[in-house]
Order: sequence, then structure tokens, then C-alpha cells
Amino acid sequence: MDEALLKDLREQILINWSRKGQRVLLLAWRVLLNPDVEEKYINAPDLSQEVLAELISDLILVGMIGIVDPPRPDIPEVIQTCRGAGIKVVMVSAFVRL
Repeated sequence: MDEALLKDLREQILINWSRKGQRVLLLAWRVLLNPDVEEKYINAPDLSQEVLAELISDLILVGMIGIVDPPRPDIPEVIQTCRGAGIKVVMVSAFVRL
């Protein structure tokens, strides 16, 4: 992936989709041969960042999906109830840098 394509992807995701409230999924794949993945890595809850970086390197971009996920109608009332009970409500989203 060259810098121009990476810039276009960032702009598409950040400007056109994320700012419109869409959740963005980037789809990619890579063939892993048996020597690439040792059994101890499969379903391991605490993979090191180094192992994860290795497993997700050399991925082939398949596409992107933008999902509109509006809040359920009862959410404002739930938030108001939580705040009234002294609960601080926050929304947490993960951002993965391309």
C-alpha cells in the first residue's frame, strides 16, 4: 500500500464515514501456514504486541464497510436515569491507526 492510497483510506474513513457516525470495519486477509502460527498462539488471551504485529503484517486489503448503528430509542432515558443515580456515563471507541 503506497502513501497515496493510505492517505485516501484515512480520508475516506475519518472524514466521510466516522464523522457521520458510522462504525468502520476494514477487511483484510492473509494466508497463515502452519509454521506461521504455533498452537500456543491460538486463543491465547494475552498475545504480546510483537506477536500480534507479526500476525497482522502483510495483510491484503479486501474492502471497507461503514455501519450506521443509531442508538436505541430508550437510550436517552437510560442515560438520564444513570446520571440521576450519580453514574458518569462515557462512550468509548477504539481507533486503530492505518
